[in-house]
Amino acid sequence: MALHARLDDNAHVLRATGRDQARDVAAGRSMVPAADWLLDNFHLVEAQIREIRVDLPAGYYRLLPKLASGPFAGYPRVFGLAWAFVAHTDSHFDAQALRRFLASYQTVQPLTIGELWAVSITLRIVLIENLRRLADQMTAGRAERRDADQLAPIIRNGDDGPELVKARWGMPSPPSVLKTARDPGVTNVRNLGSPHWRRWLGQGHRCLVPVTSFSEPRGKGQGVQWFAPTDTDATMFFAGIETRGWTSLRKVKDGETTDDLYAFLTCPPNAEVALIHPKAMPVILTCPEEWEAWLGGISAEELQRPLPDGALRLVDEAI
Repeated sequence: MALHARLDDNAHVLRATGRDQARDVAAGRSMVPAADWLLDNFHLVEAQIREIRVDLPAGYYRLLPKLASGPFAGYPRVFGLAWAFVAHTDSHFDAQALRRFLASYQTVQPLTIGELWAVSITLRIVLIENLRRLADQMTAGRAERRDADQLAPIIRNGDDGPELVKARWGMPSPPSVLKTARDPGVTNVRNLGSPHWRRWLGQGHRCLVPVTSFSEPRGKGQGVQWFAPTDTDATMFFAGIETRGWTSLRKVKDGETTDDLYAFLTCPPNAEVALIHPKAMPVILTCPEEWEAWLGGISAEELQRPLPDGALRLVDEAI
């Protein structure tokens, strides 16, 4: 993909994210600070995209020396250089640091005049690409917050034994992470040692969440990868925690609501999930002994482990 096509793709994603954020504002929904910034400054981003297109015509682009190998094979060498600078400075631009970076590079391989002119252009392209990655994260977070407002079936401990009820996905957030009175909820719980979560780890707050398949994000602009059990006859539940009658502000337009809430535990991934999401996967229970043990109050740490390798298969869509 040429830089122009790459830029067009990033611009498309940024515009779509900007439109989504504008709709959220119109609907009275709160936004994360990064989304506020994008909405306020999108006119500047669009101006930079227009300038890049003007400053990097096709004829000029063809004359730039291209990389023959590596992750940017086929792209201009100066693009790889700009990428390395932005990565090493965490997107913080400093003119003196850039001069030193370029001078150091040229002690090994001098740049052409055309490449030196293209440094500022490719730096903007890389920064636009980084902004697109943040936009992808905002979109994923927006989807998770939307999903957290949906009711789903859970099995929990009732007065007369296990009962099937519907609850809202997203346990109360730790107060330290909230910037406003609105609490979108926490959908996945990993740190069982946190005082915030310990209060809900006892038997009275255990639940099972039925699951036939689940997804993990594939990465920038690539959608999600679905996973299903290798054994098509398997019955699976997420190991969940729940609380009842919790009053909070989930949506500004709804005001305070009182809900039954749930979330599920996560753990390190097994081999199949690690290919897509190397950080975590849900805790999945697959046999009656595990279901009974979880609802019976077994130590959460004993079951906070991944499925065996080979227990999941990759599928194209939800099952």
